[in-house]
This record gives sequence, structure tokens and C-alpha cells, in this order.
Amino acid sequence: MAGGYLKLGKEYVDKEVHEIKNFPTIRTQDGVGICYSASATQLLNYEYCKQNKLDCSLPENQLSLLDVTARYEYMTKSISIGGSPFTLLRNLKDHTRTLYKEQCLPFELLAHKDAERDENAQGEAYEVLEQIYNQHPRYLSDEQKTCHAKTIKSILPLEKDLAAIMDAYHSNSIAQFVYEVAVRDECADAQQKVKVPTYNPGIYPSHSNRYEIDASKLLSK
Repeated sequence: MAGGYLKLGKEYVDKEVHEIKNFPTIRTQDGVGICYSASATQLLNYEYCKQNKLDCSLPENQLSLLDVTARYEYMTKSISIGGSPFTLLRNLKDHTRTLYKEQCLPFELLAHKDAERDENAQGEAYEVLEQIYNQHPRYLSDEQKTCHAKTIKSILPLEKDLAAIMDAYHSNSIAQFVYEVAVRDECADAQQKVKVPTYNPGIYPSHSNRYEIDASKLLSK
């Protein structure tokens, strides 16, 4: 993670083309505020493909964005809005051994069904889940609980039945609620799990010498 930002002078011109080969396919985050996880997943995918000598353009070699996002808080599984890529990568390294593949646990489970046809639907799925959670559905009547569960089923391509969705009403936060609804038990295929690639998260340049790094050294890193 970049520890400091350097303003390049007008005299600095970089005419060289810097190519990152076998870069993973860039996926949408559907307007959901998980850019911290999207960027971390790209780095993990790159290392996973590199270390296992895989073609990173193939769908079967992509790591699950949802599964990576769910590891931000190592004590509980949740889909949190806003975060730090460094914190996520550090938690993954310290507390996670395997991750699901994207084809088994796709991000589309949290994407609004109409997002491809209606750009205004982007991010709406998370917003609808938040609105439902804020109505404290655990305390509603059975009829109202079922109605909310049907609404969720109508906007998300979930395999869960209504009872499983209603179980999620007892979550302690909106982030946990989204995980319980859109992620938990949606993939149960152990063959779709892979080992987390080895890496060492860090900050460059360090806070102690970030003002001593010039543009060429930063670019080289």
C-alpha cells in the first residue's frame, strides 16, 4: 500500500510503457462501496495465478470477491462498506487459509437483477437490504418477515429459501446481515476452495522515510 503521495514535477516525463502481464479480469463492484476489497482481490488474484502458473483471464481462475470482502473483520463475517486494502490483506494473511472461487460464490449474488438493464439499479441491492434491516425485521409479524424475504428473493439471484433469509434477520449489523443473506451457504463445494497465495502486506515508502523517496524509486518499486 502506498504510504505517501508524491507530486511529480513538470520536468518528470515517463515515456516507457509499463505492462503487467497476466493481469486478472477487472470486475464490477456494482456501485457497492467495497473498492478496498475489489483492489485487494485483484492483487490476490494476480499472485494466485502467478504462483500457480494459471491464465488469469479465465473465469475458473478468479477468486471470489464476496469471499475476500467477508474477511475484513476476522472475528465475524460481514460485507462492510468502506475499508482499507492493507487491513484486509493483513487479516487474510493472518487468519485465512482458503478462499472460494468466483464461479462458485460470484459477486452477482449481491448485484441487483436489473443492474445490467438499468444503471440506476447499481448498488440498489445493498441499499434495499439496508432499508429492510433498519426496519428491525426480527420484531415484525410473520407475514411482514415473509414479505421482506420475498422482496430480497425478487432482487437477488439467491438459492436460499425464505426461511434461511429470515434467519438472517437476527444479525447484529447491516454488514453482517448482507453477508448472511448474500454469502453464507451459497457455495458449499469444497472443490471450489483454493489456498490463499503467499504474500507479505506492507506500506511503501514507510512513514519514516516517505519524503526521501523520489519519483524513479517509487515507480521502480
